[in-house]
Amino acid sequence: MNILITGAGSYVGTNVRRVLEEAGHTVEEMDVRGNVYETADFSPYDAIFHVAAIVHTKDKAITAEDYDQVNAQLPYRIAERAKEQGVGHFIFMSTMGVYGEGKKLPHGNVITLDTPLAPENDYGRSKLRAEQLLQELEDASFTLSIIRPPSIYGLNCPGNYIDTFVKLADKMPVFPNIYQESKQGFLYIDNLAHLILMMIEQRAGGVYLPQDDQVVSTVELLTLIAYYRDKSLRLTRMANPFIKILRENHLLVKLFGGISYDESLVYFDNQYRKKSLKDAFEFVRVM
Repeated sequence: MNILITGAGSYVGTNVRRVLEEAGHTVEEMDVRGNVYETADFSPYDAIFHVAAIVHTKDKAITAEDYDQVNAQLPYRIAERAKEQGVGHFIFMSTMGVYGEGKKLPHGNVITLDTPLAPENDYGRSKLRAEQLLQELEDASFTLSIIRPPSIYGLNCPGNYIDTFVKLADKMPVFPNIYQESKQGFLYIDNLAHLILMMIEQRAGGVYLPQDDQVVSTVELLTLIAYYRDKSLRLTRMANPFIKILRENHLLVKLFGGISYDESLVYFDNQYRKKSLKDAFEFVRVM
């Protein structure tokens, strides 16, 4: 099949391209800045994977309108033109942020079928708006797939807060043994890429909430990283009373809190999980 990735050079796009090409497909990437899509010929492609976006940024010059134009209007216009030219499948990279939910303590935060779509920032609102616009195009001739991933990780993943936990495992021989019931969901980059491969080959539409086979607490994550980094990590409960008093502190919630999908929502027979979380984290050996 001929596949186009709109958003050239991204971490996700580059890894998805690798997996698709290993499976025998022809893949091209397109830089969609500057409205080049307006004159592009999409007719040679069987499917388009749209990954171009403005992600979370501290740049105060980026406005809500900028998020809307790039994250919502752009994918809609590309999909609209692609549909007119006979492309049959459009895969959109959305975000868990469309739920507006964040990490919580003490028991973590599990997104279920009843969790409303209520994004709380411009990024999440623009992604949800894109989903709504794209769904207007969906019909028997045009399949739409929407992916709402949790935290993506892997070797050289930019902005990956796994780096923080690697540094903790390297520098802290003792760590509080607390909040193990608060779990975080992750998605290994190769598992995401195989999900997209399956979507394309099966022309599978719908909304997908992928997640690795295991959700982990901060303590479990650090223990796993320490193992692969060949570090000694001793757990202690001595600081637990103090941590519990300050559990609403933003930094403590960020460190110990968790958010994940209820396993019942993670469907597609889970065949995309080519690596377990435990095996996937071996990449930290070389960080």
